[in-house]
Amino acid sequence: MENTPEDWDKDQPESRAEDQQEDISLGDGPVLSPPPVQSRSNGSSRDREYFLRLFAIIGTVIVWIPFVFTILTSVKGITMQGHLLIYYLMPAELFPIALIGSLMLVAAAQMARYLRKTIGLSFVVAIVLLFGGQIFAVQSGLAFGTTEATGWVWGVIYNTIIAYTLAQILIGVAGIRLVRRVFKRN
Repeated sequence: MENTPEDWDKDQPESRAEDQQEDISLGDGPVLSPPPVQSRSNGSSRDREYFLRLFAIIGTVIVWIPFVFTILTSVKGITMQGHLLIYYLMPAELFPIALIGSLMLVAAAQMARYLRKTIGLSFVVAIVLLFGGQIFAVQSGLAFGTTEATGWVWGVIYNTIIAYTLAQILIGVAGIRLVRRVFKRN
């Protein structure tokens, strides 16, 4: 019995278009079927886990860089001048570095669904404090030197820098906790 193209669909049960596979015939030889389509869920979950770990580790390291530089310059000050010098503005001045690390940690926290509020709120608070303190310094004249660095104006600026630094430290600590959690899941 000859199998013609009209007969091909008669014996086949109806199925969805994506489930049908096309057979390849090589003349009189055997009929070859294409390999089954593999699910991408296994590969994409491995990719997701890889990027989660990568963002968590690199983001945490980058967030701590301004603090490491502050400590290193303090140690250099001790060795060069014989007394402790802490440049407390360095974490705020290295904000672009901390921004990159913080964004990576926000993304990692979203992927891990862990510490999202802690990292996200600390990130927002840090940005508001840093830019709010700068705007206040400009508006009060402290940034231009028209106002003396004393009194309540200096106290407001000083406290916003301290609060910004504490928010960045909280992001760094949360990053360490996130890295521990991500590697503990396996």
